[in-house]
Amino acid sequence: MHLGQLATRLRRSGPLPVDNLVLYESVSSTNDVGRRIASVWPGDLVLPPTLLVALEQRAGRGRDGRPWVSPPGSGAYVTLVWPLEDRRVLARTPLAVAVGLCEALRSIGVRSCRVKWPNDLVVGERKLGGILIEVSGPATGPARAIIGCGINVAIERERLGSLAAASIESETGSAPALSEVVTGGVRAVCRELRDLEERTNLVGRYRDKIVHRPGDRLIWRQGREIIEGRYRAIDGNGCLELETESGLRVVNAGEIVVG
Repeated sequence: MHLGQLATRLRRSGPLPVDNLVLYESVSSTNDVGRRIASVWPGDLVLPPTLLVALEQRAGRGRDGRPWVSPPGSGAYVTLVWPLEDRRVLARTPLAVAVGLCEALRSIGVRSCRVKWPNDLVVGERKLGGILIEVSGPATGPARAIIGCGINVAIERERLGSLAAASIESETGSAPALSEVVTGGVRAVCRELRDLEERTNLVGRYRDKIVHRPGDRLIWRQGREIIEGRYRAIDGNGCLELETESGLRVVNAGEIVVG
């Protein structure tokens, strides 16, 4: 697919819940562009929701700056720049994004899509997509969330081989149009982000989609700190509860590297 085809299909799919849509044939990283937009936007003006979509990322990034392979024609590479009127909702943003994308993927056939804490999209032990959320703006008051997502779309099971990865095609037997993945995901995420403070059932819905089960052995890492334990639960704030040899540990950031 080339850029003109994507633009045409997106227009035909109906209105998107954003004010601005920018398409790229190739870009270093959609999150890099999103950060630049957020940094130059006047601080006293609300930045309208802006969607960036690329057919290829030359330097896609995941957590801790690790590369996210983004070859042309194989995935959906998207960043949503979203205004946050109050930074206090930031802690709930990853939950809303993960819930929205997981439900969108299930609706297009990936019925077994679940969430690996905090916000990886997985099928069993195989990674289907990743979410990277960054923040721009002052320490208090309004801010801008730069919500990046990469989803493997058109990669056959044979091409994945022994990689711990999955794609929509490998799970359903066919690859949907990129426009369908983008519009479905963006609409679902925006629906969750609107009135975020009022979504009292968000944590419960997030728990329902977690791939971990009580007693699962997990290894958690943040920077140089590593903790091994057993999964206990997701608490009322979306934090991970781990039973360790030294007792209960509750963490609100980092990643699961085993489990």
